[in-house]
Amino acid sequence: MSSSPENKVNKRKLWLLMSVFSLPIILSVIFYQFAELRPSGTISHGHLVRPAQPLNWLPMKDIKQTQHDEKLINEYWTLLTISSSLCDKICQNNLYVMRQVHLSQGDQLRRVRRLWLVTDAVNPEKLSAEITDDLGLLVIP
Repeated sequence: MSSSPENKVNKRKLWLLMSVFSLPIILSVIFYQFAELRPSGTISHGHLVRPAQPLNWLPMKDIKQTQHDEKLINEYWTLLTISSSLCDKICQNNLYVMRQVHLSQGDQLRRVRRLWLVTDAVNPEKLSAEITDDLGLLVIP
């Protein structure tokens, strides 16, 4: 059985296609096996407070006058933002980003709490319904 030119072209296309799809896998295995080939730099956009500071001064009643215990800050990771009750664009953006980070946790969502510590005297009617109706956001005056 002789190979026709069309068969040779088809085989070349097949080998080219297989190499295009297998090359990233092969390169990733090589980079994984040889640590000196991995990129060394990392980027961190946040800071952990070390050593951890106690938050005994934190009032444990939220804006709806619900009493919370020490579990609020001790048993969960807490995303905290601090601002006045007059939530400007920056504050709203921080709350939005905090919500998106919280939602991006996927299966670990229940391990993270969101907390907005209001720095001034706040009237619950003054806060926008959009902010106070956000499920899972604790607003502590």
